[in-house]
Amino acid sequence: MSLHSRQLDFTRPLQGRRWLSLLVSDEISGIRLQPNLQLSRARLGFSFSSNEFGLRGPCNPNSSAVVFGTSYAMGFAVDEGDEWFNSLLKPSMWFNSGLPVGAHEWANLIDHYHSGARSLALFLYHPNTFPIAVDYGKQRKSGRNAFDYFGWKTNYMDCLCLELKNIRKINAAKSDGRKIIYQSGRRSWRFDSAYCNVVPKNTKSEISEASKDLYRLLNTFSNVLCVRVPIKEQIMPEALVNPYFLAARSAYDELWSYTRQLLRDHRNIKFHELSGFELDHYHGFDTHLNRAGNFRLRIAVGELLATYGYDDLCL
Repeated sequence: MSLHSRQLDFTRPLQGRRWLSLLVSDEISGIRLQPNLQLSRARLGFSFSSNEFGLRGPCNPNSSAVVFGTSYAMGFAVDEGDEWFNSLLKPSMWFNSGLPVGAHEWANLIDHYHSGARSLALFLYHPNTFPIAVDYGKQRKSGRNAFDYFGWKTNYMDCLCLELKNIRKINAAKSDGRKIIYQSGRRSWRFDSAYCNVVPKNTKSEISEASKDLYRLLNTFSNVLCVRVPIKEQIMPEALVNPYFLAARSAYDELWSYTRQLLRDHRNIKFHELSGFELDHYHGFDTHLNRAGNFRLRIAVGELLATYGYDDLCL
């Protein structure tokens, strides 16, 4: 059965399996997309492709500018051509290493596949940066591949059982306010106070290695633009913000401050928090930016690149 974009929710095992089926375990980057994919909307709910490297977007090995980030950097959950980097980044000038892995894996990717000058790193910061990096650090140390370590399932019956458990968890979280469903007009959004809710001081030992990896990677570039892209829990209606979401917002800000502190000694780094995002820029039940959100991100990143004199890297 095909998906409609309004139904997207890749936290659901029965949808997540479709995404996982496109991945392969990889010694270099933990996971990678199968190379040269060309999928219609029937598979994921949006058309989707990968390049020869098993990545997405521009990937010129001889380029001087590199994109880092997780699934937002990939332009996930929108149709081909609607991704933020489309119609913005000159394909000949960029290598997009965006993948939901850690900085250690990003570094491996560009060490293996990118041979150009390291002039500019565009880091699209998301609060999942450190949690994902920590998870992949544990996976590496285990000696097991990503599918085995994380216990990912793609079999329909396995995912159906997980789906039922997931529904029970969601209902329990909704009952005490940890998750909230908000409806406005004909649209609905789900907010999750547990999403990427990581407090650095409480997980200092865990994120220490991931922090060092990120610091080392970005310090191999002459210039860095570190751009914070908001998630929908940050811009949910204030009337809905309960103590769970107040704590989550505080954690998001603390992790961003931690990131700035970590990277502040770079010889030429600029930090930016993007604004102008609204709920209509996000999928209702999935965590990703929709078509309008990718368009907003394209405009915002384009303005930043122009501000710092990188017009020659843009279309």
